[in-house]
Amino acid sequence: MKLSLTLLAAAAALTPCLAADQTWPSSIDELEDIMFLTAGYRKRTFTDSVIPCDKSPNTAGRINAAEWIRTAFHDMATADTYNGIGGLDASLQFEMGRSENIGPAFETTFIFLQAFLSVRSSISDLLALSMYTAVRACGGPIVPIRAGRIDATESGATGVPVPENPTQTFVAQFARMGFNTSEMIELTACGHTIGGVHAAQFPLIVPVGTAKNEYALFDDGTQAQSKFDHGVARDYVLGNTTNPMVVGISKANGRDSDGRVFAVDKNVTIKALANPVVFHDRCKVVLQQMIDVVPPTVNLTEPIQPYEIKPVNPQLTLVAPGTTLSFTGEIRVRTTVRAADKISSVKLVYKNRDGEAGGSITATSAGTASGFDDSFTFYKFAASIDSTKSISSFTVEVAVTGGTTETHDNNGKGYPVEDSVILQSPQSCLEVFTDADNNRTLTIVAAKRTAVTGTPAVDLASLKARTGGLVVPMITHSSLPMTAGKSYGPYTLYSVTTKIGSTLSLRATFDVTLGTAKDVFKRTSNLPDGCVPFGSGSDTSTSTAPPTTTQQSSTTVSPPTSTSTTPPQSSGWASLGCYTDATTSRTLPFIASPAGGSAALTNALCQSTCKSQGFVLAGTEYSGECYCGNYISATSKPATSGCDMACYGDAAQKCGGSDRLSLFGFGGAKAEVAPVPESKKTVEGYKYQGCYVDSRDARVLSGAELANDALTLKKCATFCKDAGFKVFGAEYGRECWCGAALGATTKVGEEQCNQACGGDASEACGQGDRLSVYVKA
Repeated sequence: MKLSLTLLAAAAALTPCLAADQTWPSSIDELEDIMFLTAGYRKRTFTDSVIPCDKSPNTAGRINAAEWIRTAFHDMATADTYNGIGGLDASLQFEMGRSENIGPAFETTFIFLQAFLSVRSSISDLLALSMYTAVRACGGPIVPIRAGRIDATESGATGVPVPENPTQTFVAQFARMGFNTSEMIELTACGHTIGGVHAAQFPLIVPVGTAKNEYALFDDGTQAQSKFDHGVARDYVLGNTTNPMVVGISKANGRDSDGRVFAVDKNVTIKALANPVVFHDRCKVVLQQMIDVVPPTVNLTEPIQPYEIKPVNPQLTLVAPGTTLSFTGEIRVRTTVRAADKISSVKLVYKNRDGEAGGSITATSAGTASGFDDSFTFYKFAASIDSTKSISSFTVEVAVTGGTTETHDNNGKGYPVEDSVILQSPQSCLEVFTDADNNRTLTIVAAKRTAVTGTPAVDLASLKARTGGLVVPMITHSSLPMTAGKSYGPYTLYSVTTKIGSTLSLRATFDVTLGTAKDVFKRTSNLPDGCVPFGSGSDTSTSTAPPTTTQQSSTTVSPPTSTSTTPPQSSGWASLGCYTDATTSRTLPFIASPAGGSAALTNALCQSTCKSQGFVLAGTEYSGECYCGNYISATSKPATSGCDMACYGDAAQKCGGSDRLSLFGFGGAKAEVAPVPESKKTVEGYKYQGCYVDSRDARVLSGAELANDALTLKKCATFCKDAGFKVFGAEYGRECWCGAALGATTKVGEEQCNQACGGDASEACGQGDRLSVYVKA
């Protein structure tokens, strides 16, 4: 039955030519992005470590691409296909101390791969993808990639082939993996077309001091580090090979394993592989066969193909006062088969909640991207939709110059939009500050259509570091029921607040669920660091009357209960008076109270909360709202009246009013406007270019990065100069980004790059998703 595995791989290799466009959304969507977006807009950085092919992990004598292929093989090589055990399952992360897995390659590879770990991209699927990427980056064939592998949680059996094994042991080991003799020879040659042998780990194959960088190449020196080709077979057949596992001291030491494997069938297979076309085609088959060795309980998907049309982050958001829904996102169009400059327009045609015609939305170009073999253009859209009618699905019309219009309907299903439960990103947040246990506070707010029964919940997938020197974190799952709040139009807001470990908090993902309805795969890294109360209705400071205590208590988490015996203010705090406030320009920028306010709020409680998070100014407003900061907004002014609303937690105290903030300062702090930071014209030989848009999903500068709470422009310039980059950008007050040139971006006004540098408040270091850019003069 092993032959059937080979036939399966061969058949799958033909699938790209025959398969229809896959239906969106799919479990492969995250891997599809990582696989195909290698450059340009929304670039994923997966390929950066293997382009060019000879790129090393900052160590002479190492090649990342070769190490990725070797890691995938070692992970698979303990498989027992007779009994359906093992295969490509990431168990190697638990097996790196074994003598059959020596060298730094495996740990380095896992450290890289773990950065892409998520509920939609297992380490074992990423191992498969790394093999495809390494081969393609070096000019090899397109190896079909299927998804669905499940990561092991412990080590597996031993049994990786080692050079000193007898020849028949190799044959038996590869048979256990599911490879016949010819396939064993092919896989060995395909795996050894790039890379080589390290003297440090294998001195009986490569004597110390005999090879450049103590690294003897499998292929000839002009080819091995830059090309996935048939040279390893060609040179062997011609008799002039320099492969250290064929010639040299390896023969006398019984480590000439490549030579013995190639000769098993009297050189029939290796001679065939000396033909470049045969080598290319057979490597495509056996490398897919290698990564498709999985336990029978694993159901792999069809090979991943790029979508012709792919919605990107489509999102509904309820807008105050609840009568409209904002619908935003992007449409990615594959331009490999339709030239981007021939596309005249992209339009969404949608149906309302009842399946009736709803209207159309025109999208505009946002950027271009490319992969090894494909190109794409992204088109952004934004529209307001009546919340009582909403949207259920849409089709995409692509008009091409010349009058032709393509209609894409997602295989007849339409591109679905879930409106029963939707994430409210503006009201959700991941707070910057940590508690004594190094946890951050995560608040998630969702809007549920009131007419739909049930209570929404959040399925949170967070990462937790493993102990024992393991470099890949584990994914932990938790289901968090949400609590009902107020209703707006046809929707009711629900919220939940929880703690999440600070170190990996930005890598968590979550789904908001309501039975079968889901708003899925949301990233905590895309949430703001401060929750904003919903709109200007009765739960914000612009209302004429405070919400009732019953409504307030429905929020998920409130500060600790305070009694009326609490003094008006904590020790060290002084009243600074009453100040104006506005939802469009907050007097203090950080909101410390939960969405809808706190039913237990007192001035002392707000002050202690702000102090614990590093702020010296605290303000209470509208009976239940608490705000923090170190400076006040330039738009705020002292008010002679209006701070006359009783605190929810102590009616004897006053907690601001409608658009009025009761302001307090700690340790002598005053109500001062922050100094205005400015960009410098030149810094360390770099000249200022302006303020540019950046994105967490598609970094404008991606050569190197530095995060420093005491960042200055000089520190950033020095860091990028020392790393050899011509461009640097400062962002968010503490982030430094370097690159050879700016990626696709847009220049914006200077007022959008006015955040002070953490180490010098007089200097401007960009803003959130905004870069202060400097280029070497």
